[in-house]
Formats: sequence, C-alpha cells, structure tokens
Amino acid sequence: SIALWRVVRARGDIHPVVAAGHSLGEYSALVAAEALDFRQAIRLVRDRARCMEAASSGNGGAGMLAILGLDRDAAEAVCRQAAEATGAGAMVANYNCPGQVVVGGYDAALAEVQRLAQGYGARRALRLAVSVASHTPLQQAAADAFAPIVRAVPVFPPIFPIVGNALIRPLTDPDDLRQEMVMQLVRPVDWPRTVALLREAGAEQIWEIGPRSVLAGLSKRIEGSPPVLTITEAADIEKLPTSLEAN
Repeated sequence: SIALWRVVRARGDIHPVVAAGHSLGEYSALVAAEALDFRQAIRLVRDRARCMEAASSGNGGAGMLAILGLDRDAAEAVCRQAAEATGAGAMVANYNCPGQVVVGGYDAALAEVQRLAQGYGARRALRLAVSVASHTPLQQAAADAFAPIVRAVPVFPPIFPIVGNALIRPLTDPDDLRQEMVMQLVRPVDWPRTVALLREAGAEQIWEIGPRSVLAGLSKRIEGSPPVLTITEAADIEKLPTSLEAN
C-alpha cells in the first residue's frame, strides 16, 4: 500500500481530505498521513502481532469466522447465544457491509456460532485462517502489552485526518492516534460507519490503494458510499491525473 501511495504522490499534487484503513490497513493510512515513520510502523505491526499471538495462547484456541447473509442484530444475537451455550467468548469483530460480518472468539464458541448462524438464515459461515480473535475484548491482554510500546514511538500530527476504526471519528491529535492503535485491538471495525464519516468529511471519491480491491467490493454494498477508485497495480497509477484535490 505504501509503495503504491509513494508512486501516486510522486506523480503530482495530490491532497486527500481524509483517510482510513481497515484493521491492519490503518497503519498504512497513518504512514501515508505522515503520522508514523514507515520503519516505526513496521516495528509496531510486528509488535502488535506478537502481543496478539501471546494473548491468544493457552485459552483452548481462538480465531475468526466470516458470516454472510446476517444483519447486525442477528449476528450479535447469535454471538450472545453461542457465548451462553458454551461459556466461551464470541463477539462481532468486523461490520464489513450489510450482510457481511466477521466474528471473533474462542473455538468452542465459534463452532456454536457456525451452527446457529444457519438457523438464522446465514448463507455461509466460514472459519478464517487466523488464530486470534482480533478486534474483540478477548484481546485485552494484547492491548495492555501493546500500550507501552505505542507510547514509546514518536507519533506526529497527520497531514490529513484519519478516521479511526476504534474511535470512529476523524483523528488529528497524536495522543488520540496512540489511543486508537491500542483500542483497535479490542473494539470492532465498523466499515459502513467509517465510509459514512469519510463522506461527511468531504470525500467525493475514495481511492483504495493496496494489493487488492476488497474495500471497493464492500463499498458497493454500503448505501451512500462515494465511488471507489482502486489502485492496485502500475497500470492503475498511469490512469491517474497528475494534479487533483483527491477527495
């Protein structure tokens, strides 16, 4: 993402009005906004992963489950039922778009979520190839371990605001950005709300800069989303104007 962004910026006068990233992509947004040095961001990503892995060990296994075809209320109800039935935690970790959520939790609870989701009318409920329950309170130990690491890293005022996954508002203060990086581990990503805030901040077009176009696909299902331009390879960069207020 950053490699592509640097080439985009080198082409001319490009000035985003606001930015955001989904989960780990938030670090790309922070680097693009010059709130984090690239090398420091890489170290933070490494340390974040280590803290998350350590917090997930010794608890009987944890992970995440993608559910298609359930709305927010149904997904939250399924998680509550599964937690009550198994005594293990399960919570919505990602609200990706209408009809698509990701649940994080312990293995026993996720198996029950998978079973119950079908009864609620879910089209699919698939385990993801991860071993942590990202963006849920089950990562509180990771957040506690990560907080002092974040405090020790220089964070600068961004040259454009970042809509935080956890705080869900445009952020410009370095202390708020530090809080965001820690709270993101335990709070869900609400992408429809993020897209709404990008629009409210003045975004007339969203540029998805990265190796894939996942967020463009989600935005198509989010009512009121600005149109999304995907920049995933060199050919996409060649199509861009050399001077634009990139809203």
